[in-house]
Amino acid sequence: MKKLLIILLSITALLSTPAYTISWDPIETIPSISPPSEARGAVSLAYDNINGLMFAAWLDDSTGTPFFSIFNNILGTWSMPAQIANAQTNNAIYLSYDSSARIMVATWNDSGTNNPFYSFYNGTDWSNAAAISNAVVVFDGVRTTYRSRTGNIIAAWSDNNFPFNPFYSIYISGYDTWSIPETIAIEQVFDDVTLTYDNISDQVFAAWIANNTGLPSYATLTAGVWTSGSISLTDPASTQSKNVLLTYDNSNQQVYAAWGATQPLVAVFSNTNQTWSAPIAISNVGTLNSEVALAYSSASEQVVAAWLDSGIPRYAITNSAGANWTEGFISPNPVASTAISLAFDSGLNEMFVAWSNATTSNPADPVYSALLTPTLFPDPAIGPVISLKGAKKVNRFFTASDLANQLSWFPPAPGVFPVLGYHIYRDETLIATLPHTKLSFQDHNRKPGVSYSYAVAAFDVNGEGPQTAIAL
Repeated sequence: MKKLLIILLSITALLSTPAYTISWDPIETIPSISPPSEARGAVSLAYDNINGLMFAAWLDDSTGTPFFSIFNNILGTWSMPAQIANAQTNNAIYLSYDSSARIMVATWNDSGTNNPFYSFYNGTDWSNAAAISNAVVVFDGVRTTYRSRTGNIIAAWSDNNFPFNPFYSIYISGYDTWSIPETIAIEQVFDDVTLTYDNISDQVFAAWIANNTGLPSYATLTAGVWTSGSISLTDPASTQSKNVLLTYDNSNQQVYAAWGATQPLVAVFSNTNQTWSAPIAISNVGTLNSEVALAYSSASEQVVAAWLDSGIPRYAITNSAGANWTEGFISPNPVASTAISLAFDSGLNEMFVAWSNATTSNPADPVYSALLTPTLFPDPAIGPVISLKGAKKVNRFFTASDLANQLSWFPPAPGVFPVLGYHIYRDETLIATLPHTKLSFQDHNRKPGVSYSYAVAAFDVNGEGPQTAIAL
């Protein structure tokens, strides 16, 4: 028995001053169709960045019919689920978005013919289901990516007719047709062929688990030619982690690949060296029993990974080019099946996470959602003083005069703790400590023609903030 769950992880831009903490909203029910739809296998997510809409798609468990729902950013709710097509498949359905043609693409393996099928959503309706090719037989799923430089959709799968070799086809929008399928590499694929696109180098990446070794393999499409190789020669995937999942980190211009052994593993492809890094375990807690999903947050410039730990959904986040990961639970309670997916909503700056939930309760399972939101608060570190100004001043008396350097400033931006006072430095030596009410200072008995360097720093209970310098 399965329930479809959608979880939102809000990744807010990491500015220099605000920090954030994260808390989960309670899981809520999404409107269900009648009869309620149970998800079979993976729940696919894709974001329409032109219209600001998040799509979810899944296969109805009882009929194998593909369904979809759209998240309303204004209302914060999902639309009533509806059929994508009057078609059937025994495998998952996958989504991707073509921002040039402004169409959502759904692909699947047709259960009657085992041909790769597709349908396009134009903002109102889905097109009639049609075959990408009638000449090939798909082993499992059909995945796609959008190549923005050429404006093409690329589909890939493992072909049953050619001992499970990875195949691909390109949608030629001007002719409303797909190219004749061709091989990506001569290697048997264990399950799916996954895709991502590097828009900087104009490279399409394909990845899969090799059937004979269990090792992760990849290929890149550049100038019409595929070049294949190994992501790792030492870290085979477990039987629970059937696929290598990919995402592109636009800020660091790197492709991430993730798969699972007993723990989730990640490797990073460098455009500079054209090589993969050694895989690292992004978690050493629990037991992985799923694929490891990946997605990139353009707002925070972070890559997010998600997986199932003995059926419990977990996640990890990196913002250091894949070197350091912070992990946690998406939810400690639901016992999910063996598939999890991610997609980033750049309009809401939120990461959507989806999976089908295996239960043993009422067969009429509705759909659920929850939202992970950040709580912003000021950085506890005190900031610099604002608008430090300086001037030379002569104080004249009856028989003498005093040359003084005068400083003035405004308090730093409000923080967690109040300002207690200010430190004044001359030529890197502390010369005065002032109360927080004092916003000016005169340094007397200066020598004419001599240049002095000053700095002012606010301090609070945690110590001194950054110095602001001026020369007089």
